[in-house]
Amino acid sequence: MPELDSTLGAALLGTFTASILYGVTSVQTFLYFHDSRNDGRFLKSLVLFLWILDTIHLGFTYHGLYFYLVTNFGNFAVLLSPTWSILAQVYITTISDLIVRGVFSRRVSLLCGPRRMLAFFLPVFIMTLSLLVFACGCAFASRAFILGTYAKMNEAASMLYTSLGAAAVADTVIAVSLCSLLIQSRTGFKGYEH
Repeated sequence: MPELDSTLGAALLGTFTASILYGVTSVQTFLYFHDSRNDGRFLKSLVLFLWILDTIHLGFTYHGLYFYLVTNFGNFAVLLSPTWSILAQVYITTISDLIVRGVFSRRVSLLCGPRRMLAFFLPVFIMTLSLLVFACGCAFASRAFILGTYAKMNEAASMLYTSLGAAAVADTVIAVSLCSLLIQSRTGFKGYEH
């Protein structure tokens, strides 16, 4: 009998945590729609779309866990292959991440102000990395569907690692850019800087 604590046990605990965070996201989404009367339809639609993607992502995760833990309880052979829902959530994640990084890239561009070179090249760099994450993530998921088992997914590891590495670099560039640009745009009024 295989050791399940570090695989399915970890997935179950991670899904419980994701469910709690989904609740937080749902409350934030509700509050956003309740309080943001001045935002345009595009931004409101984007927030709703991201919440829907988050809902689908969590549903796919629960489907995968239910398949392994309930439907196939005691059938250890099914643990060798991912369910369609586990692989499909990779597509959902890459779409969601691309949208979120696009929004942050736009914020970076706006905060650059009159520095046109920086306002152009920084968002272009961020979006280039974001598109690389999207392409490699989708390519990995597509290849994983074809390969069929977790053991064979090592053949697609370079796509996965490229996607994760580019995501880390893009997120770091976004965080550093936003922090430094926000520090530079201080007004000098203490009441507005807290």
